Amino acid sequence: MSAPFMSVWQGFLIMVCCITIGFIMSFMGGLVIDKIVDTYQENNLWIDVPTEWDQSRNISFLGNMYMFLMYLIPVMGILSFVVTIFWRQQYDAYLYRG
Repeated sequence: MSAPFMSVWQGFLIMVCCITIGFIMSFMGGLVIDKIVDTYQENNLWIDVPTEWDQSRNISFLGNMYMFLMYLIPVMGILSFVVTIFWRQQYDAYLYRG
């Protein structure tokens, strides 16, 4: 296999792995976060939360952080693939220019 193909293939594999990780995180994280929320509500643990935490929405911080990472990882994989193709095309332009 040639070097240009290997570069694009590696970028593609990184993208596929990142998208797969994000997909797995979306299902597993949803299950875990839903289970935690259900357990808190069943045990009435939300009542014991101080007012400062409830008003500033710090209870949802970890869930929101997880959701952000769930979307960030696939986007990083796609950007990695796009950058790989961009640099490969730029290198090829200088290589074959003559």
